[in-house]
Amino acid sequence: METFKNFTLNTFALNSLWLRLILVITFFIALITAILQYYSLVQFEEASTLNLEHEGLLLSDTLEATTLHELAQNNIQTIQEHINRLVSNREINDIEINILSISPNGSEIVVSNVSDNIEAADEEDHLELLDALNSGQANIFFEVETNDNDPDDIDLHELEIEAGENHPDNYFQDNSRYMSITTPLILDGEKLGGINVKLSLHPLDIKLTQIRKMLLMSILAATALVLFGFGLLMNKKIFLPISQLKKDMDSVANGDLDLQLAASSRVDEIGQLAQAFNCMTKQLQRTQSQLHQYLKPKKKKFPFFSLISFPLPRHPSALVPPQRLLI
Repeated sequence: METFKNFTLNTFALNSLWLRLILVITFFIALITAILQYYSLVQFEEASTLNLEHEGLLLSDTLEATTLHELAQNNIQTIQEHINRLVSNREINDIEINILSISPNGSEIVVSNVSDNIEAADEEDHLELLDALNSGQANIFFEVETNDNDPDDIDLHELEIEAGENHPDNYFQDNSRYMSITTPLILDGEKLGGINVKLSLHPLDIKLTQIRKMLLMSILAATALVLFGFGLLMNKKIFLPISQLKKDMDSVANGDLDLQLAASSRVDEIGQLAQAFNCMTKQLQRTQSQLHQYLKPKKKKFPFFSLISFPLPRHPSALVPPQRLLI
């Protein structure tokens, strides 16, 4: 109980060395853990994004092999059935697959797993299609669903998927991120259009948020345990001996020179300090003893015969010999 009381006093004393030390240690622990947390999250996000990219490219390649000739023959219904089968095999419907057809007047979405998407392509999708057709290879973009806000201001709490519904609109809400892969469809040099696959990053964002919360809680708990254990150790090994040393120095200042520290048996710096303190008190004892000897009153010395005393007569006549009195 006394140890815990001293530990508390040492911890919350504003001018104590312990408070300064714990602040420095807390700062460095927080800094290191924040760096590690950021690095681990970045690695996890990169790995997850790479997996999504591979998934999107695989779907695009599969669709390219099955829809290229069908689109050239304008077999829209066959392409639609094939896309519906692909989507139905997914566990969650977090994908939009759009088949775009290009013409001199622009481009339009002719097949999609979302019926509302079948219309003239917007300017952004049209430009991505032109880039893919001109480069002859798939283009990959990371975008945010239509909104005027900064991507860093996305509030994931507003993007919760409605329970019991598995519609793409639940994954492509405003402010939600997604990955867009546009693969060109070119047959014998003729540019027919392209395949646009959009994979929602909303589930990944939710998972990242949960991981951040878990890491933060674990970091706070670990930091608290480390600081508490380190504090108890420092309090036992350093601060309590120093506090006791201060009390002993106060006792010595009040005149108690017989005091000897038991910590002198330690082999660390505290033990060396205690040994030096004990040597100091012994030296003070010798100095005080010599000072007392020097200031001790000295007796006055007389000749030996002066120590012999004779009783004096009470009458002066007793000092005269009897013979002289007869005369």
